[in-house]
Amino acid sequence: MSGSLKTRTLAAAGSVVVAALSALVTNILTATPSTKWWVFWGVLIILGIGLQILVSTGAEPVTASGPGSVALRGNVSGSVSTRVRNTAHDAAQAPGEGVTATGPGAIAAEGEVGGDVSTDVEGDGTHQP
Repeated sequence: MSGSLKTRTLAAAGSVVVAALSALVTNILTATPSTKWWVFWGVLIILGIGLQILVSTGAEPVTASGPGSVALRGNVSGSVSTRVRNTAHDAAQAPGEGVTATGPGAIAAEGEVGGDVSTDVEGDGTHQP
């Protein structure tokens, strides 16, 4: 697991805990309202917002550029295959970061692929109707 993915995963888990705690504090507030519980509830809400921002930002881009190319974020439980025939294509520029599949039939996965990975590219790159 990459550092960014691990951080986002931990932040998502923390969000679940914060949501459960804020539900509990909400129940306590409705039964016996007090300033300390309001402050604690407010802190939980702000913490939850911060964790959700962390989960939603920092994800590296996933780019597939090229005929039949596939780029995947996370794990894949099955097989991945592509088949490309007689494609005229320009050389794609790969971005400097993230998961990138460039060129005909290219496959890139951020995580693990549980099955076979195969690419079948036929042709010389010239267009044939």
